[in-house]
Amino acid sequence: MFNQKTKFVMKELNFEKLECVNGGCSIEDMMLYASLSVYYAGKSSLLSGLYLHKLYNCM
Repeated sequence: MFNQKTKFVMKELNFEKLECVNGGCSIEDMMLYASLSVYYAGKSSLLSGLYLHKLYNCM
């Protein structure tokens, strides 16, 4: 379901230093955010919610 970039980002998540993916918002990044949203939709973790909030603030 997830491409290699998504798997890498999910593996390398650092909740202490949340930053934008690639420091920008290309179409590819938006697709990544969308796939992460789908992944985290089923999670009730505060950290996953915080991560998504930070991602969408980059857009």
